[in-house]
Amino acid sequence: QNIVKQLQNTRNIDIIDILKNKEAGKKGSKSIVTFVGDGINDSPSLAQADVGIAIGAGTDVAIASASVVLMNSKLNDVLNAIDISKATVRRIRYNFGWALVYNMCMIPFAAGAFYPLIHYALPPFM
Repeated sequence: QNIVKQLQNTRNIDIIDILKNKEAGKKGSKSIVTFVGDGINDSPSLAQADVGIAIGAGTDVAIASASVVLMNSKLNDVLNAIDISKATVRRIRYNFGWALVYNMCMIPFAAGAFYPLIHYALPPFM
């Protein structure tokens, strides 16, 4: 992990490009860049980063160009947002897995594949 803080405004975009391309040489790996900012000068970097996080007390331009907007000005909320996003992705994968299992079991039943065994078929209007 690379953490760069308190950059000059002209270097923000250059550093984001360097961090994005850092892992590009390795096969199958991708570097995700997150940028946290609150000012007018941060808005190009917030837009260019993979995930732009704007502090809620920041300017309207920064809030408009960010992917995530924190309502408070506490930096601990950045960690909370990351935890919530990981939990959301985990729940999506869990739901996808259960939907896959359910459909693998019920589509053959609805198609009548088990009719010779149980002598029951779903009516066509269901």
